[in-house]
Amino acid sequence: MIIHISEIESEATFSGAIEGKEMGSVYDLLTPVEYHLRIKKSGINLKVEGHIYCVVALTCARCLDRFGYEIDTDLELELVASQMAPTDTELELEKGELDVHYYESDELDISEIIQEEVILNIPMRVLCREECLGLCEICGTNKNVGECTCGSATVTRLGELLKSYLKKEGENHGSAKEKTIKIKKG
Repeated sequence: MIIHISEIESEATFSGAIEGKEMGSVYDLLTPVEYHLRIKKSGINLKVEGHIYCVVALTCARCLDRFGYEIDTDLELELVASQMAPTDTELELEKGELDVHYYESDELDISEIIQEEVILNIPMRVLCREECLGLCEICGTNKNVGECTCGSATVTRLGELLKSYLKKEGENHGSAKEKTIKIKKG
């Protein structure tokens, strides 16, 4: 949704819902993204405050089941005209500067702000629930659904390969011993 900054006198409020197709979201949205934003103008700078709600379909990192993850968050950020952006190539950001964004023209696409906020609120390691038991390392059965048929065996193919590698190559790789490296010139 495009808004024109020049048309905002001192403050404007925007509410609505954006479908996932309209946002071009990389995530599968189970509900439209509902938003309520207030934009305050202070000279050429803008302050955006508001609330965003949606449900995103994610895959659990432990059991690989898909589930709905609820995003219900408040946002607060500053938009500064791009001509006010620092020109230093190396710049150390302070904590308050992380919520500063820059805009270039009179048009502002608030759907980009909303999409960014949705993405920032998705955890890096997604779990369907904290107590998720995950998959059996041997047979792949989802332990949340039922018990696996392999019992409590702790020998896995990957584990055996690792033991074999360490036994065979372990003395030469990863040790603290000084190694002699010969370089053949051709």
